[in-house]
Amino acid sequence: MPTAWVVEPARPMRVGTYRIPAVPGDLVDAECAVYSFGPGQGGTVEQNLQRLANEFPQPAGSTTANTAKQSTFMVAGMSVHTVSVSGTFMAAARPPEPGEEEPAPDISMLGAVVEAPQGLVLFKLTGPINTVTAAGPAFNFMLNSLQKQ
Repeated sequence: MPTAWVVEPARPMRVGTYRIPAVPGDLVDAECAVYSFGPGQGGTVEQNLQRLANEFPQPAGSTTANTAKQSTFMVAGMSVHTVSVSGTFMAAARPPEPGEEEPAPDISMLGAVVEAPQGLVLFKLTGPINTVTAAGPAFNFMLNSLQKQ
């Protein structure tokens, strides 16, 4: 965990939650949530990457595709698949009730799906664009420090 990040209390379905303090000019902090799925659980790598990217839908009538950027690299013998996307965030932890989900503009997300021996581990850092951009090097450093257990 990067030293500037703050450990948050436990939350259902997460193995960790971290708060990333907002950079000057941003009004809210960013958050990094970590989820761990057991062997064969949580869908495929591709399904998880697509699910993350789909949290930033294109406006109705848009003819442009989602601009999510993806890459893959190896760390400690594990494949790490990343996705980054910015725009209007429309995610919900559960299916929203009608009128409950509010769009959040000018949000970025850095996501990673790690193929760990015990199953997939998903990292999802979301927040204001400038704060997430500033946290990008720490997020990448964290991913590159992963080890098998």
